[in-house]
Amino acid sequence: AILWEHSIVCSDSWSYPVNAPRQIGTPHPRTFGAFTRFLQRYTLETGRLPFGQAVRKITSQPAWWLGLRRRGSIREGNYADLVLLDPGRVQERATFDDPRQLSQGTEYLWVNGTLVLEKGALLDRLPGRILRKPPARDSALGTQGRKSQRGRPPSKSGNVLSIRDAEPEDAAVIAEIYNESIAAGDATMDDQLKTESDIRGQIEGFGPRECYLLLERDGRVLGWGVIKSFGEGPAYRFCCETSVYLRRSQIRRGYGSFIKRALLERCRQYDYRHLAARIFASNRASIEYNKTFGYRMVGIQKEIGFKNGKWQDVAVMELVLEDT
Repeated sequence: AILWEHSIVCSDSWSYPVNAPRQIGTPHPRTFGAFTRFLQRYTLETGRLPFGQAVRKITSQPAWWLGLRRRGSIREGNYADLVLLDPGRVQERATFDDPRQLSQGTEYLWVNGTLVLEKGALLDRLPGRILRKPPARDSALGTQGRKSQRGRPPSKSGNVLSIRDAEPEDAAVIAEIYNESIAAGDATMDDQLKTESDIRGQIEGFGPRECYLLLERDGRVLGWGVIKSFGEGPAYRFCCETSVYLRRSQIRRGYGSFIKRALLERCRQYDYRHLAARIFASNRASIEYNKTFGYRMVGIQKEIGFKNGKWQDVAVMELVLEDT
């Protein structure tokens, strides 16, 4: 489970000062060494995770999942919660006999921009505060007539939802799902149905930062999301376009949000900054749905496409990941 790209790492210990009076009890070693132990075990000792990916599992990924904006990543405008460490020296020191020991390899620590650990020694400063998750915003896709909460997969008793990367062998089912939307005429400007060969060629021609992600339930593909580069030339290398398509029988069940979260996390892993989306301007539900993930409206392209016997307007939306 730890190696799964979407898993995050936490500790169930409670906050316990290193200089707390002994009479209040002895803490578990994880109070002082849980995350160091994780980094030490999975990067230095076994090499099963790249150091950067391991760091994301204890910083940006949980911050995103919990809805803690401007936390968990180093970006302009974010809160300055920073750790300066030596990856080659990271080592847990807390033991059951002596749990109140700071980890080795951590040299400096800033909380909200204030230095609290200097050359491995704690300073008498308390700039931290309790972080509370903001109220969940409803997505535009409901579950059986009710709006589902952003950040939670649909509840399906006895059924397991999973996300995986598509392979060329998945081309037929991707085309099948996409062709349903082409036929419906409300989600894509494409008029010509796609073949398995069309999609296979696209997958095989993808660059290293492009992909299809498939949503499965008990082995059946319910929908997919795609990440494609946007614009030509190296200056656009941090920009991509994302789309989500579901089987028409599976819409309004929260599955689109499940795929969308996976797409956004993958975009972060691919180091994209700017995400673009193009939506039928008449599709208000899709526009509002994207807003729940932080997308904002850029503008309307008037009469840019001719479909269903009339001119169609397209809404252009954007999400700058630095701001989420």
